[in-house]
Amino acid sequence: MPILRREHRRFGRLREEEVMSDINITPLTDVLLVLLIIFLIAAAAGVFGFNIRLPKGAPKKFKKNQFKGVMVTIPFWANTKKEVFVGSRLVPLKGLASVLYSEHEKKHTKDLVMQIDQSVLYGIVIKVMDAAKRASLSHISFAAPLVPQ
Repeated sequence: MPILRREHRRFGRLREEEVMSDINITPLTDVLLVLLIIFLIAAAAGVFGFNIRLPKGAPKKFKKNQFKGVMVTIPFWANTKKEVFVGSRLVPLKGLASVLYSEHEKKHTKDLVMQIDQSVLYGIVIKVMDAAKRASLSHISFAAPLVPQ
């Protein structure tokens, strides 16, 4: 709704009512500058990434009769060779879902534990998790790699 404004002229005469046609663009500029800053930070994070240091643990080794789920070990060379260990068996990533499904059927479990080297690319971990979901292994856990004491 337009704002009406009255102004006094000299000698006390009123000017006719006129419509104020100014648009205040200050809030629009503020919002655009905030969006620009957010975009720049997001773009920098996507290009350079964030350096995240994950804690190292010293877990106990699993005994064969203690753990009933499926164990997947992703070694550091999985980035180039695209192979992981299911138990002690070396399996390529392309056939991982079928191997995990057969382990699921054999052990009657939905548990999967992934032991991952710290230099493994995140994309490999996502591929293993996707294969686990396709093999009906829905309880996914991560085990810290063994640290020499």
